[in-house]
Amino acid sequence: MKEINISFQKKRQLLNYYENLQYHLLPPEVIKLVKKCLLDILGCGIAGSNTDSSNIVYDYVKESFPGTESSVWIDGNTLSTFGAAFVNGTMATDLDIDDGVRSAAGHPGGVIFPALLAEGERLKVSPTVLIEAVIIAYDIGIRFGELIFQNTVNRFFGAGTWAIIGAAAGLSRLYNFSGKDFLNALGIAEAYAPLSPVIKSIENGSNTKEAMGWAAATAISAAVLAKKGFLGVESMLIHKEESKGYSLNDLGEKYKILDTYFKRYTSCRWSHPPIDAFFNLRQKNNINPQKIEKIEVFTHKKATSLNNIEPINYIQAEYSIPFVLANIILYNKMGAEQLSKKNIKNKKVVEMAKRIHLVYSQEREDCFPAFNTALLKIYLNDGSFIISEPTQAKGCPADPFSYQEIVTKFLWQTNGIISSKRQEAILNNIKTFEKSNLTIRELLGLK
Repeated sequence: MKEINISFQKKRQLLNYYENLQYHLLPPEVIKLVKKCLLDILGCGIAGSNTDSSNIVYDYVKESFPGTESSVWIDGNTLSTFGAAFVNGTMATDLDIDDGVRSAAGHPGGVIFPALLAEGERLKVSPTVLIEAVIIAYDIGIRFGELIFQNTVNRFFGAGTWAIIGAAAGLSRLYNFSGKDFLNALGIAEAYAPLSPVIKSIENGSNTKEAMGWAAATAISAAVLAKKGFLGVESMLIHKEESKGYSLNDLGEKYKILDTYFKRYTSCRWSHPPIDAFFNLRQKNNINPQKIEKIEVFTHKKATSLNNIEPINYIQAEYSIPFVLANIILYNKMGAEQLSKKNIKNKKVVEMAKRIHLVYSQEREDCFPAFNTALLKIYLNDGSFIISEPTQAKGCPADPFSYQEIVTKFLWQTNGIISSKRQEAILNNIKTFEKSNLTIRELLGLK
C-alpha cells in the first residue's frame, strides 16, 4: 500500500508541475537560459548541416517525409514536422558541440528544440508558450535521464533514449494537453524511445550517434498519438518499482535547464577538461609541441574509452581524446575544420595523438558525473614534466558562458554558411523573442 501511495504522490507531483507552470511565474534567469540554449542549438544545427550523416538523413526525409509544415534550419525548405525534426536534430548534434547536462550524461537540447520548433511552427504557437514548453521539456527530460543513468550499471544510453521524454512533455504544452494526455505522451515516448548504445556508437564511429534526430521526430509521433487517444505505459518517473529512490520533490522549484553546460569544441564533453587543462598550462609555461614526449590524461572511467588514436571518420574523431587534444596542441583549435577527412589523416596529428595516454583516476571517478574533471601530466624530452590542476571545462553552470560568448560561438559556427544578414536577423530575433509576436520561421531569419 505504501508503494502505491508513493506512486500516486509522484503522479500528483508531475501533474501539478505540468498544470501550474506558467510563463509569468518563471524567474528571469530561466528565460535567459532558454534564449541561450535556443541560439546555441541553432548555431549547432547550421554548422552541422554538411556532415555525411546530415546529408544522408536530409536526402531520406525529402523522399519519405515531405510536407510544408516545418522549416529546415539551414535553407528554409519545408518538410513534414516529423521530417524537419529528424533532419534538424541530426544537423544540430552531428558535430557534438550542442548543450548538455552532467547529471544525465547527455544532450537535451538537440532533441528538444528540433521537435518543439518543428511542431511549434505548424501550430503557430506564441513565443511565451514555446518558452514554457522548453522549460517543461528540460525539467522532465533531464529527470528521466537522471533516473536511467542512476539505475543502469553496465549500459550507457545516449540522449535519444531519455530526452525524447522531455520533448514529448514539451509538445504536450504546445498541444495544451490535459493531464491524462500529457501522461500518455510520456508513456508512448518511453515505449518508442530509441535504445541508443553510446559506447558501441563511439567504437564504430556510427552515424546513429545518440539517436537524437530520430528521437526528436519520434517525440512528435508520440504526442500526436496521445492526442488521438493512443495509450502509453506508465512513465518510469512515477512507476512504483522503477522510480524507487528517485524524488520529484523539487519539481517546480529547481529548473533543470539551469544545469545546462555549453561547449566550444566539436568533440565529446569528456575531452574538454583535458583541453582546458592544456590551455591553462600553456598560459604559465612555454610549451613547445616538438618537445612533448608524452602526455598522461587522468580522467574518469567512461572517458578512458575515448582512446582511438587513429579515427577513420569524423564521428570517431569527435570521441577521441588523443585526436582532439593533438589538434589543440598543434593548431590551437577544434572545430568543423579539424573533423575534415583531410585532417583526420593528418600525419602530424596522428603522431602527436600517439603520445597521449588516458589513465584511469579514482579521484576523477569519484567526482563524476556531478563534475567532469581531468588532470594532465606532460613529459618533456629534457626529462622534466608539468602537472595541471584538476580541471573542469568552462561552460558549466559553475563557470558559465555569458550570452555574448554564446553569440561569439554562433557567429564562429555560422560564418560562411549563412549570410551576415541572416546571422544578424537571428541574433536580433532571439534577443527580443519573448516580447515579440514572431513566428518560428521568422525567428529563424527566413522569409
